[in-house]
Amino acid sequence: MSRPLRYTFILVLVALGTTLAAVGGWRYARASAPVPGPIILISVDTLRADHLPAYGYRNVMTPAIDSLARDGIVFERAYGHAVQTLPAHVALLSGRLPFDTGVRDDAGLVKASERLLPQMLRDRGYATGGVVSSGLLRRETGIAQGFNFFDDPSTSSESPRAQSRGDDMPAAAVELTASQLRRDGAEAEAIAERWLSTVGSTRLFLFLHLHEPHAPSLQPYGRPMPWRIAALRIGSSRSIAVCSGGLWPVDGSEERDAGVAGTSGISATQMYPARRAI
Repeated sequence: MSRPLRYTFILVLVALGTTLAAVGGWRYARASAPVPGPIILISVDTLRADHLPAYGYRNVMTPAIDSLARDGIVFERAYGHAVQTLPAHVALLSGRLPFDTGVRDDAGLVKASERLLPQMLRDRGYATGGVVSSGLLRRETGIAQGFNFFDDPSTSSESPRAQSRGDDMPAAAVELTASQLRRDGAEAEAIAERWLSTVGSTRLFLFLHLHEPHAPSLQPYGRPMPWRIAALRIGSSRSIAVCSGGLWPVDGSEERDAGVAGTSGISATQMYPARRAI
């Protein structure tokens, strides 16, 4: 074989190998891409795995969570990487440990260079929305980066800070610390539902944070406690069940179970016991 022909043969082999590698990489990327449907992440702050019927507890009733557990996948070894709200959620959304992100307590700040899950999904064409119920996850912490829409208690029209802007009372008179700034889960759900109704597509990511387990328990010890249940509507027919209303009893007329569709799994983080008894 002459030298020019040999060079041509080598170039053809290299080109063929490059083409096959590119096709293989494209097929792998396509197979590993997120599903086009909605991705909804619901975090219930300080909710203990050992206080859910899905994990064997029997002194509360969580029918929607139980339905989600039956129809999806229950993870029994899901661990929170911090016992404080902000570092735990930064680890959740970044996939990195607190000492890697630099957010090791509730006074930390998320670096602008930190890539969070909503940023990755937004780059893939997802609409991203975040609704949180505690000031510990307010926008100023940096956890809102990557969200097209983000709402925290300090931006809500129902919050003391927001209300103070429209009357004669000085803002300082109603100023609250980040840990004190919180709102009812029903309000957060309503905001999330309004955002969902405006997206116009199921290619979305919603992060909903609820804070109800921090509320005082009013139920006598040892009695089953119903949780108010709501459903987040996605389009005209898809819904995902979430628990709201907190750890206080509700009238039977207020209790409404919700169907679960398009769900994939549930996990409850294992953290140190909260200082409450139910």
